Amino acid sequence: MVDHQKKIADIALQDPNVATIMSSVGASGSSVSTNTGRLMMRLKPRNERSLSVDELIQKLRRNLPQFPDPGLYAKPPTIRIGGYFTKSQYQYTLQSPDIDDLYKYAPFLRQN
Repeated sequence: MVDHQKKIADIALQDPNVATIMSSVGASGSSVSTNTGRLMMRLKPRNERSLSVDELIQKLRRNLPQFPDPGLYAKPPTIRIGGYFTKSQYQYTLQSPDIDDLYKYAPFLRQN
């Protein structure tokens, strides 16, 4: 699994649109599966790269079929502020030192 993940990371890191990569294999956070790998990429600023995020995802998908079914899926960037790693594209974390405020504003956030 680690060797497989390294090969995928190497291909992604060779792309001129990618600035850095963080790669991990094994259980973490809400994932209890040890045969899971995560690859998070920090892209170069938009004015320094030739591809949009969606175009880069499509390019990487074309470059990775040489691997035997890694169960690879790519998703557009997630803006994560606090919270946990999930497979969701959007995640919100509402925090306050005042529990009454959390109960007051959580329904408003959920509706909007």
